[in-house]
Amino acid sequence: MPSRRTVLTAVASGAAALLAGCAGGSNSGKLSDTACHTSARAHGDGDILSGGAMAMADGGQVRLSIPLDAEQVRETGMVAVELYVGDTLDRRIPVSADDRTYMDDDVANGQVRYEHVLGQRPRHGEYRLVAVDGAGDSLDEVTISFNCFDEDG
Repeated sequence: MPSRRTVLTAVASGAAALLAGCAGGSNSGKLSDTACHTSARAHGDGDILSGGAMAMADGGQVRLSIPLDAEQVRETGMVAVELYVGDTLDRRIPVSADDRTYMDDDVANGQVRYEHVLGQRPRHGEYRLVAVDGAGDSLDEVTISFNCFDEDG
């Protein structure tokens, strides 16, 4: 029987594959996962980052969307997601289970979703996302690669 992490990773990868595409086009300020393709390259031993982090287009910009389970954030003491390019820390995104109260209604029940602007389209790259607790210890990690196409296709 496959582990819970294996099942969650397969589901998240399948969902990303179903949602991701190669169509371009203007998005009029709405987030779009059809202008970007994201794939998980590797996953750590935890499951806090199994929610399907993906690059999405927002008009001419690319945003990284990181969904997290608020209860897992609270239980693990997670305080940030660190984004690495290779071995270099590129940015640190503070997180809190309490942020759920400030987020849009379209976030699934019990979820918190963090979005971070990566830059202008077209954009591609690879990030290693590391969930860390207050002591700076790694709770989980996932490596994703993405390609967000130009607005004109």
